Amino acid sequence: MQKLIIPLFLCSLWVGTSCEETPPKETRSSNEIIALANLADSIENKLSTLEGTFAVQFSSIDRPELKLSIKADSVFHAASTMKTPVLYEILRQHELGIKLLSDSLLVTNRFTSIVDGSSYNMQVSEDSEAALYEFLGKKKTVLELSKLMITQSSNLATNVLMETYRGPQVTQSMREIGAENIQVLRGVEDLKAFNAGRNNQTTARDLWILFKEIATGSTLSTESKTIALDILSKQEFNDMFPAKLPSGTRVEHKTGWITGVHHDSGIIHLPNGESFVLVFLSKNAPNRSKVQEAAAEVALMFYNFLQEYPDWKIELENLGLVNVKDLDPSIMVHLAYSTIDNILGYDAYGSLEDAYLREEAAVKLLEAQKMLLAHNPNLRLYIFDAARPRRIQQQLWDNSELPVSERSKYIANPERGSIHNFGMAVDLGIYDIDAGLLDMGTKFDDFTEVSHITKEDSLVENGFLTNHQLTNRKLLREIMVAAGFQTLATEWWHFDAMERSRTKELFSIIE
Repeated sequence: MQKLIIPLFLCSLWVGTSCEETPPKETRSSNEIIALANLADSIENKLSTLEGTFAVQFSSIDRPELKLSIKADSVFHAASTMKTPVLYEILRQHELGIKLLSDSLLVTNRFTSIVDGSSYNMQVSEDSEAALYEFLGKKKTVLELSKLMITQSSNLATNVLMETYRGPQVTQSMREIGAENIQVLRGVEDLKAFNAGRNNQTTARDLWILFKEIATGSTLSTESKTIALDILSKQEFNDMFPAKLPSGTRVEHKTGWITGVHHDSGIIHLPNGESFVLVFLSKNAPNRSKVQEAAAEVALMFYNFLQEYPDWKIELENLGLVNVKDLDPSIMVHLAYSTIDNILGYDAYGSLEDAYLREEAAVKLLEAQKMLLAHNPNLRLYIFDAARPRRIQQQLWDNSELPVSERSKYIANPERGSIHNFGMAVDLGIYDIDAGLLDMGTKFDDFTEVSHITKEDSLVENGFLTNHQLTNRKLLREIMVAAGFQTLATEWWHFDAMERSRTKELFSIIE
């Protein structure tokens, strides 16, 4: 590993008192939490420029601690977002055998107002989907109607379904999953009910609960959840969440709108496999196009946030890397770039606190640990850094004050890549469970000649290294080389699991 020349006093490393302890939290920068708080401020500032009332609820599905709420418990007219609870109820009854997706329903255009029992009809001119009106008096399956209800937001399909899947039962099912404020009273276009204020309603938090349940909950089978998400992914109204996301981004969502009300709610997926639930609600908002654009920008802001602060477990394991601690918990890990105590001066890894390597490198490291324990059962390998994405390498490169002509002597050029960027290098020392880190003569990431392994005898002769420090270095080096690693002349802590040419031939760089 080659990095920056930087004064030694900036490179101090925390040393624990027990092999079971982790570094104190105050040495770590909770970058994701800080950035999320800043993101909340940015969103509120953006929405404050628009006329209307807005609510936002967000969370990562894979990292539930990453959660943001803005007026999440404020009540809004549900508009067509009420169709997602109906879809949930349809799937629930299908699983119970009450009404199957393959069962047929008569397509009719006569419905009953919840106010006085009078009948009313749907107007095709007021509906977002017209083809179903050609099937009046004929039958459609529950599944066909469900797809029309969600993907094209068909009001006629919704009302036909709600003749069977009644509002009170839908509402009760919402209560059972913890959505306390979703209220499904009626179908669509019951104007008497609307004028009487008897409307379907929701909160951002409740729709968030529902989408989490559809994504990862236990009340529906995997098959039913897959059906729901597949239908939601085919939504044809994409002027809100999907509008500014990268092309091809999978979004499983349901919109809703009436005069002054513009909603979107759903699940958005990132390329690395992480996903998040997002709900955006508005009311008293007359400028539809500006609200749509704001919702699209909010979705992109959360997307970019999770891109910048990824779920490392998902990202690295999807690339075929393994967590060293999962293979051997006795190996100690304290990633320097997951703290603010490093040559960058900030936490570059965020939530990454585990060391990942290619399996070929991890197997060799486990062998090294085995040999170290055989030498002295009180000793443990102590990892400072392992797999490092190239984007972090770019930060090391960009933050160097060295001229470009000199920079590559100390920092691996990101274009070429460090062996760390392939997941085939590890930086480490040795930890004594009674005494702490063994003294190697310098701290990790000290880029003076004292860190070089080619001049150690002269360093001892000239008083820059002690014999004890040299003995510690030789022990680390002998163990690692015996396990199949290669050394780096300028850094006592760096070891490659394979030569560069072979590494590049076998493995892809971690971006």
